[in-house]
Amino acid sequence: MNKLSPKQETFAQEYVKSGNASESYRRAGYKGNNVRQLASQLLTNIDVQKRVEELQEVGKKEFEVTKEFLYQKYMNLHDLHMEDQGAVAKGSLDSIAKMFGLNEPEKLDINNKIEGFKIVLDEGD
Repeated sequence: MNKLSPKQETFAQEYVKSGNASESYRRAGYKGNNVRQLASQLLTNIDVQKRVEELQEVGKKEFEVTKEFLYQKYMNLHDLHMEDQGAVAKGSLDSIAKMFGLNEPEKLDINNKIEGFKIVLDEGD
């Protein structure tokens, strides 16, 4: 991995904390008229992406946050029937999931071949 500039490192750390690229861009000391576009562009930098992933992994281990943990919390909210405050609590959990990169679907390898597979149709009576 190439070494990140101090601003890139700060951006990655702030992004993991907030999940907001524009705000992280500003907090890292970057300036510009098109902050949203520039922040989005910075997120496409491979080295920045890798650093964000590293920081998310550290956070997941440090705080023991897993998909199972978040699922259990969601189920607890459901079980409590929190109609008025449920949306706020769900939003908090969504933020935690995003912070640790747990809101992304798992990537599956679909390039494996299936061999020796036979379909049998029952013609019935």
